Amino acid sequence: MREAQFKASKEIPNAGLAVLMDVGEENNIHPTDKEKGGNRLAFQALSKTYGMEGFEFESPKFKALEIKENTVTVSFDDAPNGITAYGKEVTGFEIAGEDKVFYPAKAEVRRKSVVLSSDKVAKPVAVRYLWKDFVKAELFSNGGLPVSSFRTDEW
Repeated sequence: MREAQFKASKEIPNAGLAVLMDVGEENNIHPTDKEKGGNRLAFQALSKTYGMEGFEFESPKFKALEIKENTVTVSFDDAPNGITAYGKEVTGFEIAGEDKVFYPAKAEVRRKSVVLSSDKVAKPVAVRYLWKDFVKAELFSNGGLPVSSFRTDEW
């Protein structure tokens, strides 16, 4: 559902998408914390429609995948001041090799990227982040906006 909404937001003119993976509830598609969602959409409108500047208004988005031997570096757009896990361990990444089997990845958060590896994947080809029905955000922009789930494969 999140992937379909993201794709639609790229195709529909003047559409906005607020990532709410930090306020979601497991058995409720409509989180009770409406204020965060409303504020995030308002920041998008203020920036995109009214040209206001000086604040983050978009959640970081997957930008690129760089593979070097047995590690993968994932970089992000819309993270002008970098990304953070607030000092917590990031466990929501998985990587797969050509066999298309995903394994949990060890994640090292850098300024605007995350370096991933797994002892079970010698030659990674694909990454997934929080690719489950219900998960809580682990990565954020330094402005406090959560990174949404994503995948680099089409399997």
